[in-house]
Amino acid sequence: MELSKVQWNGRAYAEFRDYLLSFSDEKYRAFHSGLCKTSRYPIIGVRLPIMQKISSEIVKGKPLYFLMAASVQSYEEIMIRGLVTAKLKMPLAEKFVYIEEFLPYIDNWAVCDSFCTALKPKKNELYMLFEFCKEHAFSQNTYETRTAVVLMMRYLLTDEFGEDVISIWKYRLYRILCRYGGCLGSFGELYKIPRENA
Repeated sequence: MELSKVQWNGRAYAEFRDYLLSFSDEKYRAFHSGLCKTSRYPIIGVRLPIMQKISSEIVKGKPLYFLMAASVQSYEEIMIRGLVTAKLKMPLAEKFVYIEEFLPYIDNWAVCDSFCTALKPKKNELYMLFEFCKEHAFSQNTYETRTAVVLMMRYLLTDEFGEDVISIWKYRLYRILCRYGGCLGSFGELYKIPRENA
């Protein structure tokens, strides 16, 4: 299947799903299912390097039509959707709309971390990425929060953003302690976090 030349629609996507199934590996499926128990979708057993190659080929063609045609039924389809989203050849400011559409699909660590690794923002886009991470770091959705944290760890622990990132992590930890362990005054005093902000 020449993914860079596909005219994406429902029928083409159904053919793509069959194409993806041709790479399934039962032993790997069983192994990876044990690692990604939070996935809401079945795992068919396609290895990550294959999915990375597939996503790169899709991006060479008409990736936005692919995203519109996609109707995910498996973990692998979500992974590829995330990789395609991350690799879209457009400025990060324009890409955010597709990232926001993708976030609700993230339901396991592997999809989250693979997406974050593939994003690769430019240096002059890091401020926008920091603002995005600040917005999502306190989400009630576990994997939305994880996405923000992984992006900060991967791209924002720099001289320019490092202190602000650490402050966000401290504040988040304090809120968790207040919610589940009672307000621990010594922690708040140590990091000078006002109790009323918890």
